[in-house]
Amino acid sequence: KQWYQRRVAITAGEETENLDGKVLTSLLKILEGKSTKIEGYTSSLLSDKLGKLINRNPLTSNIPDAGVLNVMEEDIGDLEVDAVPMTVTFSSQSPDPPSTHSQPPTPVLYPWTDIPRVEVPSNKAKWGIALPDYHPSIVNLAPPAGEGSSPQKGYDGPYEIADGYPLNPLGRTGIGGKGGLSSFGPNFFAVPIITRYSKNEGISLEVLVLNTTPIKLPTWEAPRNTPLPPHFTRTLHAAVAHKDTFKVQKELGKILQRGVLIERGVVPSSLNTDNAWCEMLIVSYHDDHDKTFKYIKFGEDSEYTWTSVLSDGMFEDPVISKYFEKAIYTRQLKITDEGTQDLPLIV
Repeated sequence: KQWYQRRVAITAGEETENLDGKVLTSLLKILEGKSTKIEGYTSSLLSDKLGKLINRNPLTSNIPDAGVLNVMEEDIGDLEVDAVPMTVTFSSQSPDPPSTHSQPPTPVLYPWTDIPRVEVPSNKAKWGIALPDYHPSIVNLAPPAGEGSSPQKGYDGPYEIADGYPLNPLGRTGIGGKGGLSSFGPNFFAVPIITRYSKNEGISLEVLVLNTTPIKLPTWEAPRNTPLPPHFTRTLHAAVAHKDTFKVQKELGKILQRGVLIERGVVPSSLNTDNAWCEMLIVSYHDDHDKTFKYIKFGEDSEYTWTSVLSDGMFEDPVISKYFEKAIYTRQLKITDEGTQDLPLIV
């Protein structure tokens, strides 16, 4: 309840927000496990989706407060280096909780290897806490970049260096080296969240995703402070289907300069090691006037496609899912034209 009220206050940009009494009562029943429906929502689909959300990601979860910042040209800089396409799963690097049964827990293997992570107690993860028997295996899958290579500055500021190598700000991971990442220290990834409203059958929110199963947001390893890799911007401009292509492309360029920052910094990832980690730049782009993104169309064999946010299998990756939900709240986007218009929903 406190988390939800805080989110409403933050997204509304004020101390409080008046909600319909029936809606708030319904939400409290949901939090207490007595209901999975909101008063005023007649769509069984929305009720089912909300019920799944409550089971998967309770409203009491600790989602960081939304920081809304415009991503301006001076923040992005003049970087014109093409990004490297890469499939990355930003998921928890922590092993499953220990079983209550007598058998030992299943080892957590580093991706693409049969090398297990050393189990790190949660109260011993921080580097400042002594762990004398900690001797993780070293994994270096990427080509060597030189002994004690000079890492770049991270989004979250300075980080510790030990024996010439950077230390993961999130703490011990159970694996040393740089693993499958390109560099020691921070490795930067761009994750744009591009949304529009579809009006084919009523109003529904759509998001631009990779044309894959399961559904994934476009994600690239890209230079620091590069929210949109140049090759992807060119792809969007080339996908404009309108008789006045230049006019639409001009408006598209304006929208892409008005992104809203959703997250920038270190994120949990199965690829993280003690000496290399993922830092994510997530920016939301939305066509507020519904006059531009509707002309961006992709063929069936395209790498990208538009999909409804109510689609089955949306973002199985919990980290990406969390920040997508945060983008919905930050921008106060409606999911559909059904139900209470003032209530922000996440799926």
